[in-house]
Parts: sequence; structure tokens; C-alpha cells
Amino acid sequence: MLIPHSYFVLPIFCLITSSSVQTPSGWREPSFRISQIGKTSVAKAALDVLVAGLDPSTGMVTDPSPGLGVPQSATFMQTLSRYDQLTGGAIYEITQITLHSDTVRWGLAAYYASTVWIRDRDTFLDGALSAWDKAYSFQLSSSIASTGYLSSINATFQPSCNGSSVQGAVLWLETNGPEDVQTNTETMGPFIALSSYLYNATQNTTYSDAAKLAIGFMKNFLSDGQTPTHDTLYLSDCSMGLPNSNFTYNSGYFIEGLAAYTALTGDSSQKDFLNSLVENALFRTPEWYRPDGVLLDAAFAVDGYARIEGPNPDPQTLAGTRLSSDWKSIFLNGLYTCVRFGLLDETLEVSVRALIAVQYNAIRELANTTVNNQIVYSPSWDQQPLQVLAAWGQLTAAEMFTMALNVTTSEDTTTDASWTSMPGSPNSTFNSSGPTSTISPHGVSPTTETPPPPSTSTTSTTSTTTSSSPSHASAIAGGIVGGALAAFVILIVALCRRRQRRRMSDRLRRLSLLPEPYTGTIHQYPSQERTAIIMQTADSSGRLVKLEPMREANPTPAASGSSGPNNHSTAQLLREEATPVRTSGTERLARAGRHERVEVDAGLLRRLLVGIREAHAELSALRRRQEYGRSQFSDPPVYARDSA
Repeated sequence: MLIPHSYFVLPIFCLITSSSVQTPSGWREPSFRISQIGKTSVAKAALDVLVAGLDPSTGMVTDPSPGLGVPQSATFMQTLSRYDQLTGGAIYEITQITLHSDTVRWGLAAYYASTVWIRDRDTFLDGALSAWDKAYSFQLSSSIASTGYLSSINATFQPSCNGSSVQGAVLWLETNGPEDVQTNTETMGPFIALSSYLYNATQNTTYSDAAKLAIGFMKNFLSDGQTPTHDTLYLSDCSMGLPNSNFTYNSGYFIEGLAAYTALTGDSSQKDFLNSLVENALFRTPEWYRPDGVLLDAAFAVDGYARIEGPNPDPQTLAGTRLSSDWKSIFLNGLYTCVRFGLLDETLEVSVRALIAVQYNAIRELANTTVNNQIVYSPSWDQQPLQVLAAWGQLTAAEMFTMALNVTTSEDTTTDASWTSMPGSPNSTFNSSGPTSTISPHGVSPTTETPPPPSTSTTSTTSTTTSSSPSHASAIAGGIVGGALAAFVILIVALCRRRQRRRMSDRLRRLSLLPEPYTGTIHQYPSQERTAIIMQTADSSGRLVKLEPMREANPTPAASGSSGPNNHSTAQLLREEATPVRTSGTERLARAGRHERVEVDAGLLRRLLVGIREAHAELSALRRRQEYGRSQFSDPPVYARDSA
């Protein structure tokens, strides 16, 4: 029997306010002990295990068998694009994936891909629009709901249940016939989210109107904001689905959709309801958690979904977890979306961040094992990891690791000392090829085609941005890209300096083969042989600088120990460490203890030396000619005089 409609319209304000929410003290490791670089490497390593088993022709992860189902493969593609979005790169853009149109989850995956992978942006956006169109054809508009009949599938249903119209419902496509017309949160939540994202991309109110209508249906029949979101409503007789079906994914789907709608349409009327829904999911549903805050497996109060117990479950039990393995991450993704858009009250956001950290640490520390020299993760996070690779367990971990790239807490430890030796560290599985693109994945205005970046908590020590600020994701992406660019610049500078030193060494080697001409100094009659230092000037790429030890004045007799002005002690002429001094003239006095710098044009110097050698050769030849070919007439001739 359908729960009375009045049950769902209790005032939200009678709930305990979020300001009284306190993160439970018993939660296990509610902060991150890993740097942002470490998070990136752990996420990529987990994703790469699944990429290796991807069949591009079908878009499905098939290895190891049985691989991932169609909805889970959609989630995998969405996670790949989210990784590239949060790291500011396009590492997985080359991964060719075939789109499916049978679920809204593929529409969400295609939309996310369109915001990140620019090369195939139009293709992915068209895929998202096509998926939405197919789902929209099964949404009950006000006029269709009033007739109780949907001609496209020849379905008859109740126009209203408990006095409320069923308008806004999106029918579940996998029905057993006209008498089995139903809707569920698994369809409604993603439809609301996809509609909101497409409104953000197109500014077409058809999408926002459809989302708003679906939210109204959810609040009337499947969610009251105080208890876990219900699963199914049969429209043929207004009956509910499985009793006590408190699936975590239902709340996760609806929370994500409601958060996306609130953030991207600017309609803040749902914000209080959203905060109430999140608060009760965290603190009023103890059956979802262990005492230490780690999420339990599968469904609750439903025996049809067995949980893994021990590292070697029987094949049937293991296969039974294939469907339910990512339910926890779907729930966490809904919470993450709220944090991403900065929609939660401050204290509630702190608790959500802490909960995400708890799950992150539990996966890395309690669910990891090594299979074929790879770190893999089990569907269950109970410290008894499987000894085989289960693709669905790996997907759950990869989703968690990727969303954590954009989550911090005020108690985080950002040094790498605590994780480099742990499973999943870059020392074990990280591919050193990092992001190569600097595409900005975020938008700020409501007209951008990508969602606004998430906000940061005011309690975080790593940022001073308020919870309503849309800069957190940009800071993270910018920080990583900026770090990569900084490393790249440092590398280029080092190479340039090394090349410059090599060129300078070659120049010095060539110059050392030439005789050094005398260059004047202010010393009178320098009596000690000097070694010249040649270096490139700071303000010229084609000139060399010659550094010489200089004194500011001639030594006095007392200082030199000699009475002659031209006598210099050896100690006074010893070279000190060369210190370049910028000069504009040919020669200038430096301060005491500094060196005089003489600018020398290297090309002119070479030409001068060549000229000196040539002149010397000509002079020597002339002298030889004069020595061996002297004139025999040493006196001038005597001319005859005219007679008188």
C-alpha cells in the first residue's frame, strides 16, 4: 500500500537543524593522509586496471570476465572523464568508447565526456541529448498523466495516487507488460541530474522544466527528506515496491539530481530539503554503516543481495555482488555533488567531507590486495580482501579515488611520507606520464557548458574560500597544472643552462688556444701573471666579459711593506672569488674585494688576433728581406756639376 501522501509533506523545519550536527568521534580516519599528487597517482592506477580490460567496440569492460554491466560501464566512462576534468588533462580522451542509449546513466556519462574531451565534444553531447530524448518520451506530462494512458507503450496507469497527480514520473523501461507500469529512483534521479546538466549546456528551459516536474513527483511519492529515498512505485495500482528497500543508491541518485538542479538552475527552493535529506542519510540511517563509519555492503533488510564474507566467497555470492558493488559509490557521489556545488550547511559539509575520507582510507587499507603485480580492490571494505580481481570492486574504488581528488578536510596531512610505501602509491603502480593538456574543464557563469566548480569548506586549512565560492575545483586543477607547468619550466631552464654552459665551455676552449693580448688595468706595471676569466654578460647574448682582480688604489708603502710605488706584495695580487659587476664602460673600478670587468667582443678579438699574426708575419718577412738584400750604395751619389 502506498504510504499516505501527507507523510511526505511534513514541514522540514521541525527537523534538527544542521548546525547541531557533529561528526561522530568514532569514525575511522576522517581525514586524508596523502598529498594531492598521491591522490592523483592512486586514482590513475585504479582506473588503468580497468582500462586494460575495456573493449572499445562495445564500450564495455569485459576483462576479467564477466566484467562490468552496461550501467556500470557507463559509470566507468563518467569516472574517466571526471579524472581528466579534475586533473586538467586529457589522458583518457584517446579511449574510444561506444555509447549506449538504453539508460540515462549513459546519457550522464556522455554529458560528462562532452565537457572534458573537446575533440569529440559534439559527438558526446549528441549522445547525451539522444539519451535524454529517449527517457523524456516516457516522462508523464501533466496532460498525459491526467489521461492515465501512454500510447507509445500502450500503458495504462492511475492518473493520481492518494490525491496527487503522478505527473513528472519517468517510467521504468524494463516492465513486464502494461499491467507492470512502474517508476523508480534509479530512473528518476539520473534523469533529474541529466536534465539539469543539459539545461546548463543549452539554456533550454525544456530541460529545467522536466527536472522540476520530476522533483515534484519524487517529493510527493518517493522521498520525504527525513528517511531513505524509496525505490519503486507501481503506477498501475499505486503500490510501493520492495518493503524496507533502503538501497543506498536511491538516496545517492536523488541527492545528486537535486543538487545538480539547485546549483545549475539557480532555484534555491530545494536547498533546505536537500540539506535535510543529506543529514538524515548521514546520521539517521545507522543500518548503512559500521560503528566506525565505513559503509556496509549491498542492500539492507533485503536478503536477496548477499554480502561478501571472507576473502574466498563462493562463486554465486561473488557474482551476486556484481550488481550491487557500486551502490556505495553512487551514494557517495550524491554527497560529493553537494560538496562540489557548495550547497550544504557548513557543519554538514564538514561531516560529508569526513565521511568521504573514511571510505577512502578504508578502501586503500582494508580492501586492497595484489594480483598479477597490480594493486586491486575488493567490493567489500571489511579487511578481508578478495584474492582475485573483481572488476566491479575495482570500479567502486576507482570512483571513490577519483571524487576524492576534489575533497579535503581541515585535518589533512599533505606530506607524502605516510603513503609512498602503501598500496596504490606511485612507487608501485603509477604511470609517470601525467596530464598533458591544460584545457580548463570548468565554467563559472550559468551559461557555460560545464558545471560550475565546487566550493571549499570554510573549515579547511588549505583554503580560505567560503562554502559558496566556486573556486575549489579550479584551485585543484590549476594547482596540478600549475605544478606540471612549473616542473616543465624548471626542466627547460635546466636544459638551457646546461646548453649555455656547454656553449660557454666550447667558447672558452677555443679562446684558450689563442694568445691572450695584453689588456690594460689600473695596476702600474703588473708584476704577476694573470689568468683571465671569460663569461657571458647578463645583458647581451653576443658579448663576453673578462673578469680581472683589481684594487681600488695603489698600495701604500705601509700596506705593501715596500717604499716603492711599483712594488706589490704577492698577497695583494692574489685572485679573490670572481664577482660580476654590471658596467657600461670598457673599464671601471669595482669596490674593494671585487673584480674589474672588461667587455670584449669575441668576434672582434678573434679578428684582431688574426690581424696581429698576419702583421707579424709580414713584418718578419720584411726584416728578412732587409737583412739579406741590403743596398750596396751606402752614400748618396755624387752628381756632376755644370762648368762655369
